[in-house]
Amino acid sequence: MKKLEFFLLSSVVACSPVTEKIDTIVIIPRIHYTGGADNASYSEAKLIREGQCLYLEHTDGFKVVPIFATETLNWDSKTQSLKVDSDTYFLGGKVAYGGGQSYPLKKNDYACITEVDHSCDSSQVIIINRLIRPIEQNYRNEE
Repeated sequence: MKKLEFFLLSSVVACSPVTEKIDTIVIIPRIHYTGGADNASYSEAKLIREGQCLYLEHTDGFKVVPIFATETLNWDSKTQSLKVDSDTYFLGGKVAYGGGQSYPLKKNDYACITEVDHSCDSSQVIIINRLIRPIEQNYRNEE
């Protein structure tokens, strides 16, 4: 098993230009960083985990698998938090992101650094170039 884990981790790191800490408890899908993005639209969701899968859950219960196209990405299993670039987001907390509609995953469309785990419901995914703090949270921070 250890040989398999080493092989899988070395394959992921070999594809990535960014050195990352990868925690095998939560598998976070990722594609190559393509540069910053403007938030042309705005969505808020709660960061949740089911098994090894991370999801964005909207207020109506709709869940999507985020596939990150960010510069850096780290999962901290001790604090149950996700560090995306320079910001940290906690499991159960709200996050905001720009983007369009979610859609079924077509694996051939992306050169994944880390693929969506087979145990995750990848019927709806969304590419995340940047997470931001929810508007209400930003407003409170300015007061």
